[in-house]
This record gives sequence, structure tokens and C-alpha cells, in this order.
Amino acid sequence: LMPDSAEVQGPDAAIAAKNDSKALKATGEVEVYFMSNPGGNSGENHQAKELPEPKPRYADVIFNALEASKNNSAKGAIAITIKDEFGAVKREIEAEVYEVEVVPDAHIAWIIAAVVKDERHSGDHNDGSHDDSSHDDGSHDDHDGGCGSDDDSHGNKSRVGDSMALVVFDGGSPGINGDKLKWKWYGENHPHVSIPDHIELGEKCQKEIISGNLVVHVK
Repeated sequence: LMPDSAEVQGPDAAIAAKNDSKALKATGEVEVYFMSNPGGNSGENHQAKELPEPKPRYADVIFNALEASKNNSAKGAIAITIKDEFGAVKREIEAEVYEVEVVPDAHIAWIIAAVVKDERHSGDHNDGSHDDSSHDDGSHDDHDGGCGSDDDSHGNKSRVGDSMALVVFDGGSPGINGDKLKWKWYGENHPHVSIPDHIELGEKCQKEIISGNLVVHVK
């Protein structure tokens, strides 16, 4: 019987090939829609004052994420450009991926990244102290991470150094044919959140995909 290619290359090469084959990835470039939530998840802080009305927001989300292999750590990048209903850019966030887990049977990818850029553009209000751009990311980073929006104590801080979780489901092509995308922020209390942690992304974290496509590569 002729030996297979892995046997010819030796056991070390066979092990490396097996590990490399498990390094799956997820990629995508989509536009999503969501409503800002100025109240955030901490209603207690806002009982004494009137909150701005939620506003429609759009975001261009570009990501690539590769699982760790035997010789390489997980890697990739996430870029989120948030826009108002008129298309004006409100906020730009970039993050470096440090953990990825792809579930092939479910066509789902969990991606964890550290924020390295958070640039705000001009807001809707003139006072400059708490303009609406601080709410545009559609998330509130409370003790457990969150998906609502930012309040006064969190909205004006930069997210650089914080972590984010991005979960994507590949339901078909194009993206409006069943794909799903959620994100959630983790602030000072969870600076290096990990997938094995008890991460839950509820419906508030889900964004409506209106164009583009994402792919969870399972082979």
C-alpha cells in the first residue's frame, strides 16, 4: 500500500496540517441599521432629566477574523463607521482581533477585539459637552457589557483600550438573505473579555443588515 502524503511528510507535518485545517475564519463588509438609545442601560442616572429621542443610525462594518492555529494566534481587524440618517459620518471605531471561535455546524463566528481607534465627528448639539455622537455606537458599556447606548458617564469617554464582541451568523448571500450581526462593548470592568466568559448578546445588540454580505468560512 502506498503511504499517504501526510505519512511521507512525517508525523510533525501531519499534525501541523491538521491544526492548520482547523483555523477557520469569518469575513464581511455590510451596512447595518439601528436606532440610537440615549438612555443607555442605566436608567437610574436619567430619572431626573429629559432624554433625547432615539435616532436612526447606519454603520458600515468591515471585518476579517482568523482562528488561532498551532503556530499562530487569532488575528484580524474590525472597522465600524457610524453615520446619521443623512449619511454624515459620526464616529469611526477600529479594533484588533485577539480571539476567534467559529462554529461550523451553526455557521456562527464569535470574535473578540481590542479597540485601538475611536474618533468622533461633529455632533447634533451646540454645547459640545454631550453631543449625540456619543450615542451613535448603539451600546452602553456597563458592568456586564451592553448594547443600549451611552449615558453621560460613559458616552464621552474614548473606547480605546476597551474590548468588543462581534457575533456573526451566515444565513446566505447576500446579507439581507438571512445573515445576522450583533456587537457588544466591554469597558473598564472587562478590558480583556474572552469567549469562554459568559457572553450573552441579546436582541438589543442585533443590527439590521441592509446591504453587503458576510461569510463564515467553514472549510
